[in-house]
Amino acid sequence: MKKMRNKAIRYTSIAMSAVMLAGTVVSTVSADEAKEEVELTVFGNQYQPSEVGTQYDIIADKIAEKTGVRINCVEIDNGTNEADIISTWMASNDLPDVFYVPNDEILQKLIDAGMIMELSDYWNEENCPNLCGATPDLARRQEYMSEKKFGGDHYEVFLWGGTGAENQPTVGFYVPWNIYKEAGYPEVNTLDDLVNAIELMQKNCPETESGLPTYGASGWFAEAGSWGSWCVDQIAMCMGYICDTPVYTFDVENRTILDTPPLTDPDSIWWQAMKFYFDLNQRGLLDPDCITLKYDQWLEKTSASQYMMIMPGWETEGIKSNTGLSYVALKPMGNATVCDWSAELGGEGYAIASTCKNPEKALQLLDYLCSPEGTRIAYSGLEGLTWEMVDGKAQLTQQYIEDSKNLGNAELVEKYGQPLGHMVGYVLNVVNPADNSTVELKYTPEYKASQMTEDEKDALAFYGVDSIREIYTKDTKSVMTVLGEYNNNIPSWPDELAKDMTDLQNFVYRNYLNCIFAKDEADFEEQKQDIIEGAADYNIDGLYQWFKEQFDIAKEAVDPYLQ
Repeated sequence: MKKMRNKAIRYTSIAMSAVMLAGTVVSTVSADEAKEEVELTVFGNQYQPSEVGTQYDIIADKIAEKTGVRINCVEIDNGTNEADIISTWMASNDLPDVFYVPNDEILQKLIDAGMIMELSDYWNEENCPNLCGATPDLARRQEYMSEKKFGGDHYEVFLWGGTGAENQPTVGFYVPWNIYKEAGYPEVNTLDDLVNAIELMQKNCPETESGLPTYGASGWFAEAGSWGSWCVDQIAMCMGYICDTPVYTFDVENRTILDTPPLTDPDSIWWQAMKFYFDLNQRGLLDPDCITLKYDQWLEKTSASQYMMIMPGWETEGIKSNTGLSYVALKPMGNATVCDWSAELGGEGYAIASTCKNPEKALQLLDYLCSPEGTRIAYSGLEGLTWEMVDGKAQLTQQYIEDSKNLGNAELVEKYGQPLGHMVGYVLNVVNPADNSTVELKYTPEYKASQMTEDEKDALAFYGVDSIREIYTKDTKSVMTVLGEYNNNIPSWPDELAKDMTDLQNFVYRNYLNCIFAKDEADFEEQKQDIIEGAADYNIDGLYQWFKEQFDIAKEAVDPYLQ
């Protein structure tokens, strides 16, 4: 712990130095150094230019001007399994110079095979000033991950991190606001109230405009494992908690683990969620196809306006764009709502192949793409074209906003350049320390306000607030979840518990739907008791105690690094 505290003190010093240099963004190399161009082959997560090969659009040109590196995209990431792609390259010993590493298993294979570079010899202020402290949060993330994973060595550069300022809950009780309004804005303070509101909305709107039947809600229960039961597990998150299938409950606001496993506590938030879906089914509000639906099929029905309540906040913008329907999350029931996610001490790893002939330039490229300046360009293009400074904050130009509505993707790329997907330092809605706007400018409050529908404006008026975010922050706390930061420091289940955990999860997945689709209240209680008692066969108390002890150790280690 002494070593950890010393590092925390050192990062505080770095941060204070950065404050003295406020507003300054460090470019990786000077203009003179960048004159001689080097071409590097690159594979980036969600990097999707129209064609593979050397890139010459306006964003690629600016990156080449700043770093001296011309990007040659060797594979378009269109959803193909990245691990399979990299395994193929490994088999032929033909890895790109710079590439995304999707998981630790692939990473370890690369290290064992000597196919990626250990970068400590190049890790200095000349090659990577931002990673070495000029941008303190980047340096903290890199040092932490390096120490955690590699004992201080540098096999990866971690991009795609930071804490985002979400406009709305990541997961919430989202309702089609026009239908909620027509139903008279029914008051919702409990899950029972929500069932009543959903029933009223569905009765008022039994069919979509195209004649399809509507339902109160659904799940995608045909998906395997925890993703199939997601809609049950995430009820807790709407109220400021996270249940993990379902061995423990994480209190997001207080960053603690509750005292009992949710599966065996009959009053837990997890069992409240099960009762919620049971009640929906009893009233005929649950889509009868939900047992056979997978997520893509659920999304098709959602996009056809067939559900009165959905939960994934990340789908609402796409639904609005495609259908004009505005899903707005109801005000939280609990004391806190999860708006913000933290990746301060994580991110997506990028490696440099041992065959790369220009490792310094490769590291300079990654360092620049990490930086606030590089991230902004890689996301939102060039100042004066895609964006401009307005009252000290970066904002999208009106011309770009109009073009984004009227031009096709190919035309937009030709005029404004191809964004680099996740090959950037910060997640979409992280506030850029250089100019206090989100790094992806479509996430600024100003842009969001310009895109509001009349239904969304009505929601603001109903709640008496000026922005969507204020619905969830005016009278409640908006909190970020750092559970991932802790979980990254908890070891895998030990051999003597791993089988218990797998068997417990399979037991839950086999039986939880028996509760949701129970015949009546008595049957629900009987099925519930069978699960509670059956969990003892899989050592649930032992699993909980081990996890709680490991969580406490991880929390003590991680907290000094968290902001």
